[in-house]
Amino acid sequence: MSTDHYAVGLRVLDIEHGFRAIAPEPIVEGELANTLLLGKALNLGLHLRGLNVIQGNEIKGLKYAAAGLGIKSAELTTILRELQEIEWVRLKETGTKIDRVEIVVPTLHDVFDVIGRRWQDIGPTEIEQAAVAALSEAVVHPFNSRVLRKELGMDPQLARQVLDIGDAGTFLKEHRLADGQQIVYSPVFGDANPEKAYEIVEKYGDATIKQLIETVRATQGIPEENVSNKGLVREAIVSGLILAPGVKDKRFVFTPHRGLEQKESVILDKARAIASCVRYGEHFAEITKIAHPKAIIDALLTKKTLKPHSEHLEQYGLLVKKGIGRVEQVGSRWQFSIHDTEDNMKALKVARDLLDTGDAVHQQMDDAARALILNPSATYSTPVTERVKMSRNVKIKDVDAQTAKAISAVIRGAYDG
Repeated sequence: MSTDHYAVGLRVLDIEHGFRAIAPEPIVEGELANTLLLGKALNLGLHLRGLNVIQGNEIKGLKYAAAGLGIKSAELTTILRELQEIEWVRLKETGTKIDRVEIVVPTLHDVFDVIGRRWQDIGPTEIEQAAVAALSEAVVHPFNSRVLRKELGMDPQLARQVLDIGDAGTFLKEHRLADGQQIVYSPVFGDANPEKAYEIVEKYGDATIKQLIETVRATQGIPEENVSNKGLVREAIVSGLILAPGVKDKRFVFTPHRGLEQKESVILDKARAIASCVRYGEHFAEITKIAHPKAIIDALLTKKTLKPHSEHLEQYGLLVKKGIGRVEQVGSRWQFSIHDTEDNMKALKVARDLLDTGDAVHQQMDDAARALILNPSATYSTPVTERVKMSRNVKIKDVDAQTAKAISAVIRGAYDG
C-alpha cells in the first residue's frame, strides 16, 4: 500500500464522491465505512476552509450546506466530531447541541495529507486498501487487469469485488480492447490529468471526438441538448472525457479544466456549479433569460454582495449550498454576501473564465440573474453524480458501433501512452 498520504487523501475523496448520490450496497457500507466517513469529513472541511466561525443562525446554514454535500442531518454531528478529532474545527456545545464551530482547516496540501494519514491510522479494510490502490494506479494510467493480481497482490475474488465497487461508484471501469486485452481505467483520469487528456484526444481521437471536444471548449457549460451526436456525448460523459454537472433537469458540458491542481477539486466543483447555474439562466430561464452571463460573476467579485431583496431567508440557493456565501437580514429584506475566502474568490474567477465569451467585463446584473443564482429550485448535481446516473441508465446494446470504436480508441491511446 502506498505511503503517499496526500495521494491517498485525493483517492478517498474520489471514492466517497462516487457514492454520494446513490444508496451504496451493503458491502460498500460495511467494507468502505471509514473511506466514506473520511471522504465526507474531507469534503465538508474543504467547503469550510477559510471561514472563521459558524454560530447562531449560521448553524442552520451549515446543516443546509452539508445536506448539499450528501451529508444527512443524522450524520453531521459525527462528521463534525471527526473534524474536531483531526483538529480542523473546535466545537462549543450545550449538552448535545452544537452552538459554535470554530474553523481551523489547514492548507490544501495538508488537508489531503491529514486525511490520508487518518485513513491509514484508523485501519482500512482489505477492500478499502485494494480500492485505493487500484484507483491510484488507474488515475495515473489505464492498466491491464492482470496488474490487480500480479502487482497489487489481490486474489481473484478481491479483484472482482474492487472492480464491481469501482463500477458502482464510476471511479473504475473495465474495457476490452480490440485485441482482447482487458484493461482497467478511471473516468477520474481526465480531471486529474487535463493536459495529458487533451494530448490523448488530439493523438488518438477520431474526427467526431475532436469536434465534440472543440465544441465544448469553445463554450464551456454548453447545454448537453445543444451538442449534436447525443450517443457520443453520453459515452464521453460516462467515460470521463467530458464532465456534465446538472442544474434541475438539465446538464451542462465542460472539458477537463487545465490550470488547477488535483487538490483544488472543490474549487473547480464550485466554479462549475456557478457556471452551470448561470448557463441555466442564460438558456432556460422561464421569465427573463440572462443576457450577459459574466455579469453575475463580475458583481460578486467586485462588490462581494448583492443588493437586498425580499426573498425569504430559506431561499439560500446555490451559492449557500456550496458554502460560497450567506444570506443576512437587512431591515425587511435579505442580502447575499460572499464568504470572502481565498478558495471562494478563486472559484468565482475560474467560473468567470469558464463563461468568458468576450463580453464587456462590467455589465449590469439584472434581477433575473440575481434571482437565478439565489433560487432554491436551482438544484445542482456534480459531474460525478450525473455520471453515476448516466452509467446506470446506459445499456451496451444502446451504444452504436462507431461511437464504441471512437471511445475505445481514446482509451487505448491512454493505455498505450
